[in-house]
Amino acid sequence: MKLTHPLVAILFPFLLAGCAATPSRISYDEMAPRLSYQGFSFLKPASTGWFIVRDEEQPADVTLRRDLGSSTHTFYARVSLGALDRQPETAREFAKLARIKQTAPYPIRELSNAEQTVEIQGQWCIRTDNVSAVRTSADGPELRMVVTSYRCLHPAFPQVTLDFFYSERGLPSEISPALAADGEQFLRGVRIDMTPEIPAGTDQ
Repeated sequence: MKLTHPLVAILFPFLLAGCAATPSRISYDEMAPRLSYQGFSFLKPASTGWFIVRDEEQPADVTLRRDLGSSTHTFYARVSLGALDRQPETAREFAKLARIKQTAPYPIRELSNAEQTVEIQGQWCIRTDNVSAVRTSADGPELRMVVTSYRCLHPAFPQVTLDFFYSERGLPSEISPALAADGEQFLRGVRIDMTPEIPAGTDQ
């Protein structure tokens, strides 16, 4: 499952150094204590087993994965910048503009969906907890997909949001409270940044 948002053109270009081949993954041990990107940063996950696929790391969009050793059970987190149709004037207007419909290249049957408005670093945000039933192939088993997400209005860029979530998909018997706790801890480590050195909501 992937949440797709339009990406605004506010990205810093990467500096390309040399032509030597680089590993396709950034392992847990190679991660810095805090990883910084355009408009956000996050703490290195507390538990081992996480990694970043280099092809899924962009200046304003990064995905972290866990290898669970199962063909049906997957778990990942993503942090990215997204865009709104217009700049909201109130928290209520933001909540309406910021709602995201789950999309995937296979049928989704929503089982539950809960939304709440919250503030993070003084910024308007919505939290969504969604549980769906999915079947990734016609003859495959029905799986549960659990997605917990935040979408926050970014104070540094007009009509821009910071979107971050974790997603677990697997057989009902595979869905793990321990992974959910791991995902929640990761989400708490995400920070909205005005610049790499200045978090939102602080005196500048």
